[in-house]
Amino acid sequence: MILLAPALLLAGCDSGSASADAGASGSPVTASKSGDALGSVNLPRPDWLPADFPLPADAHITIVSTNTNTTPKMFQLQARTMAEKDVFMADAMRWAEARGLHPVDEGSNVKLDSAFSIMSFDGVQFSPSNMQVTDEGGKYRRIILSVVGPPWE
Repeated sequence: MILLAPALLLAGCDSGSASADAGASGSPVTASKSGDALGSVNLPRPDWLPADFPLPADAHITIVSTNTNTTPKMFQLQARTMAEKDVFMADAMRWAEARGLHPVDEGSNVKLDSAFSIMSFDGVQFSPSNMQVTDEGGKYRRIILSVVGPPWE
């Protein structure tokens, strides 16, 4: 339950900003001409997400939420990808390990459906941050990254 705290806190915040049609800088949505399963919403990569974070190349960012009126600050990104869940999670684990964020594969602690993966990692002052990846019926994978901090500030 504590792992879902950042996601729930962001969902309930109205003092920050959330956007499904503009990026953090107010950039317009980029529409996909391919009409694939990833959808037409593809927001720009938010400034707070490090350039080396291994977001899959085909990821369509559908939601960027920021609440900077809290201490610590809270950020969330949701995206769709066709990338393999296990490969992406392994890349994200390596990224978090390299940054000293003490990632934990929660699938090893909690029996999860094979379509669902979750990784927790340290945020500011060890606040819980997490990333969830869900297989949406083989159509695409949904990525939900909830960050308290962010830890790389």
